[in-house]
Amino acid sequence: MLKHLMIPILLLCGVILILLLNPFNKGPKSRYIIYQGYFRCDKCRSLAGGIFGKGPVKDLPGRNARFCIHKWIKIEKTEFMDLAEEWHRIDWPGESAAFWHSPEEE
Repeated sequence: MLKHLMIPILLLCGVILILLLNPFNKGPKSRYIIYQGYFRCDKCRSLAGGIFGKGPVKDLPGRNARFCIHKWIKIEKTEFMDLAEEWHRIDWPGESAAFWHSPEEE
């Protein structure tokens, strides 16, 4: 009686296991509780920066970010902003000033 349920149960367990162990899109935010930092992935040209765990955070995924196993490199805020303009055509004057105000600039 349970034989006909065995295959769907195994498939469901497999899907759950894959979702739990998925190596894709693991950003730097998964490493810290509350941390201000800026990161780049040269493999897919993704950027992530801000105050992780508290916000605000700016995630700028690259074209192939969905399939990339990121190698995050810590960078300075100025490099993050320059790369965002170059890779993602971000218009910083159009962004909220409050977003980019950091406690160390007070």
